[in-house]
Amino acid sequence: MFEQLRRQHLTVLVVALCILSAAAVVSGQDLTVDQWVNLLGTENEQAFEYFVAMGPDAVPVLADAIANRWMFHAYIPQRLNVVKVMREINHLDTLPILKTSLTFEQSIRIEAIDAILELPDLSIPELFVELLNDQVDYQVGQLEMLRKLFDQDHDLIAILDETFALLAADSFEPAVVDKTADLIAHFIIEDKKVVVPAQKVTREMILQALLAQQQAKEEPQEEKEPIDINAEIFKLLEAKISESQGSVQALALRSVGRLADLVRGLELGSEHNLEGFVPGLVAVLVNAETETNNRLLAARALEQIVPHSPEAVAAFAELLFATDTDAELRLVAVRVVETAGTSALAHLKANFDRLAELEPALRWRLAGALANGAKADSELITMIAALLDSSDPEVQLYAVRVLQAVGSDAEAAVPALVQVYQTADSDLKQAAGEALVRIAPNSEQTKALSLAAPTPVKPTQSVPAFPGAEGRGASATGGRGGEVYIVTNLRDSGPGSLRDAVSKPNRTVVFAVSGTIRLNSQLRTAANITIAGQTAPGDGITVADYPSLIGGSNSIVRYLRFRLGDRRDLTGSDALNVDRNISNVILDHLSVSWGTDEVFSSYDNTDITVQYCMFGEGLNWVNHSAVGLWGPRATYHHNLIYSNKTRHPKLAYLGDIVDFNNNVIYNWRERSVYTGSQGRINFIGNYFKPGPETRSNVRAQLLDPDGDDVRVYITGNVMEGSETVTQDNWRGVIKSAMRVDAPYPSAPMTIDTAEEAYAKVLAHAGASLPRRDAVDERIINDVINGTGKVILRQSEVGGFPIMNSVLPAVDTDQDGMPDMWEIYHGLDPFDPADRNYDRTGDGYTNLEEYLNAFVEGHPLLGQ
Repeated sequence: MFEQLRRQHLTVLVVALCILSAAAVVSGQDLTVDQWVNLLGTENEQAFEYFVAMGPDAVPVLADAIANRWMFHAYIPQRLNVVKVMREINHLDTLPILKTSLTFEQSIRIEAIDAILELPDLSIPELFVELLNDQVDYQVGQLEMLRKLFDQDHDLIAILDETFALLAADSFEPAVVDKTADLIAHFIIEDKKVVVPAQKVTREMILQALLAQQQAKEEPQEEKEPIDINAEIFKLLEAKISESQGSVQALALRSVGRLADLVRGLELGSEHNLEGFVPGLVAVLVNAETETNNRLLAARALEQIVPHSPEAVAAFAELLFATDTDAELRLVAVRVVETAGTSALAHLKANFDRLAELEPALRWRLAGALANGAKADSELITMIAALLDSSDPEVQLYAVRVLQAVGSDAEAAVPALVQVYQTADSDLKQAAGEALVRIAPNSEQTKALSLAAPTPVKPTQSVPAFPGAEGRGASATGGRGGEVYIVTNLRDSGPGSLRDAVSKPNRTVVFAVSGTIRLNSQLRTAANITIAGQTAPGDGITVADYPSLIGGSNSIVRYLRFRLGDRRDLTGSDALNVDRNISNVILDHLSVSWGTDEVFSSYDNTDITVQYCMFGEGLNWVNHSAVGLWGPRATYHHNLIYSNKTRHPKLAYLGDIVDFNNNVIYNWRERSVYTGSQGRINFIGNYFKPGPETRSNVRAQLLDPDGDDVRVYITGNVMEGSETVTQDNWRGVIKSAMRVDAPYPSAPMTIDTAEEAYAKVLAHAGASLPRRDAVDERIINDVINGTGKVILRQSEVGGFPIMNSVLPAVDTDQDGMPDMWEIYHGLDPFDPADRNYDRTGDGYTNLEEYLNAFVEGHPLLGQ
């Protein structure tokens, strides 16, 4: 220990002497540019002045220093000093460095923004357009720039107006429209306060403050009238919607839609009233001469402004039943009409004769609204009963199920249902019998048919966590049979939040919203829990900014994204972990990225399965881009592991077994998969594909047994580019390990060939439901095309993608299953208890059948 301290003190002394020596050299000799760069890194004042004197010629030199010397988090002072040099040079040629600096740590971003706004002859709208077209994280730097412009009394409306015009003049991509709209929406809903980074207080700063204070006393200034900038932006958007067309109108419509999405998702309706946009949006929606894309943008914006106005409901009802309505518009229309419920009842009755002409999925989406309305409307019951005479068995079944859902209030339909029961085929007959028992169990007509109400039963047989669950964690039951919690907002905490949902055990968590949940602290889950990300309406759920921890045993987590990122300046955090001493966990179809220590780790646990997940792009800004530590007593299969520096991953230790089968490993830089001591590993059918980051000395490396007494059963692995290793896998094991001739005991699972696994993983891995986001799409394309890189920050690859939401299907009894689903299957949309029964006797609850149906592609669940 004392020797270590002595070495540390000696190192500090050497560094100090080097700095002093460099200072002495400056005064006595001419230095090379490279030496001046080194001195600038020590915050040497002469070096600062040297580069300022170089003017724009300093830009390529210092840009290279940032990219190749000072890229890591530890070099904040050096990069900040470069930005200060750029600010002092004050020339448009400094923009490349200043733009890059907008994605760095906050203190650097603030200095860069000040430098940019001081540049002579700079067109801010042109800069905004350039940044929106670049691959930069607009959600940080440009948002802060907007706040600064507002704080400095710039004419922000004129800037936005010109930005609109410039974007419209260019044939810009939909992604640019989305980014612009998201930027405007976040500026509206977030605090306008400019963040001032902490600085060392100097004597000069104190004197300046005292002088400013004295001047304020001597020359009292008139207080400025506060500007309601949000109201001004609203006016601008309203004008663009009503007075423009084409691209300008599209951008305004998308901005209002994105704003409405965030207001609903974050429950900000009391702070931001969007009703003023409704007349203009309705006018665009109903104008058949407006291009379809703009009508669709108007529809999606109106969808999010709840409660819906009578004008909006009427417009959507007309579109729903019109024969020539675009398919996407019709989907929005049915969501709005269903959500409007009894408010849309008059429209449903007026168009009832067209109901049978709707596509079945759209018709079923309206079943709950009809059942709710019919409970108090005998005329509607008669109209529904009339559908029993249809020649289409699907329409007959629809009528039977809706009447069944109405229950005792539908007694007038009993004779018609008896007729169906006596004349229909087996399936329709059974449905009619179930309806009669629900509606009039004690009527003479029902008794005469010897019908009896079925006794609801709970699951009795043991089944996997879900169909397709395999490996050591496949027997997890999660929240089966417990409460249901519906996540209704994107807030960090409070009622309806994901944090609140996972805070207690014995729950199944479903979603009534999509979007990005920006955490304010670590998220930890309780035990005996199921989180069903596939239920999110829209683009799905991303959990961002702080780590997440699977904190309880017996957990099922599916179809979520965990993307940590660098927005909180966390330098040693994983995006997702499984806590130690946890058992019976299955993680399925997760997308996990942008950790600053590891991306994902799980060790000291028992009976864990990680399957069909994507892990990669650990941020290298702290010089530690690593996938993770993946411990034993676990199964890892059909995962995609991509674009990291090391630990790709690190497997097993202390004599326990790990199954690492059918994974795809792509674009490792220094080490692919390696192990700890005493690992016992099944290593079967994995597909390795070196990428542009993979160094030549590890391009044929399957496994690095980094420890004592490592024993491996290895077979069937493919190393793309090395037929030698593919034919003899042991040639890809680069250090000493004991070769095992038979696999270690393992939980049952299907083993594909490496080539089959490659195809399956690229097609299905990650949070592919409700749909893959832009990050996962980019990664899959990287693997296919042999592209991609180890990244320092997520801003290098576009930052966090926009996650859009749509209206969820109505769930009257709040049991986690929407009305349309329950009515379709003969369940009771007014009885929450039926979620935990097993209608089919297959071992899964009715709620689990609904969750599993998303994966199976049920036609009702296409949103």
